[in-house]
Amino acid sequence: MSLDLQEQQQVRAERLEAYRKVIVEAWHRKGLKNTEVSAYTGRGPSLISKIKNGRAPICSRISNQLIDLLELDRARLFLAIEVAGNGALYFDPAFKNACIASLCFFEHMMDRLHTEGECERRSVFAAFSKDTVERVAGQAGDDVAEQFSSYSPAYSRQAATA
Repeated sequence: MSLDLQEQQQVRAERLEAYRKVIVEAWHRKGLKNTEVSAYTGRGPSLISKIKNGRAPICSRISNQLIDLLELDRARLFLAIEVAGNGALYFDPAFKNACIASLCFFEHMMDRLHTEGECERRSVFAAFSKDTVERVAGQAGDDVAEQFSSYSPAYSRQAATA
């Protein structure tokens, strides 16, 4: 195995572990029993107990099943873990409100892009230039603009033409 492949596997394992931690916290908050989770996922109670206690890694299939079972908001979960790098934010009421507002704004922006002319499209994406994102998101942590652009190739292309 090459070092790059090992690094990729390590990053994937760390990301799944971050999801597992949020899932387990939601599991505790909902008060679900291991037997209920076992029945829903079709996995044995022993494996479910090990996943819950961190003694067995969680795979993406079980992770997705548990996200559905626990009715977690996938967009907010993604933003907390993948963008902010802090799964605990998922449960922060202020973060929840910020995510809802951001997603509503983004949806509105995308609607406008489909109805407005070329100049308006460029001006919308200019508002999301690297400098603007860094200025606005300065309190959110290091490299926010880079994280955002790495998840949205369209952002990078559109911002460059603005």
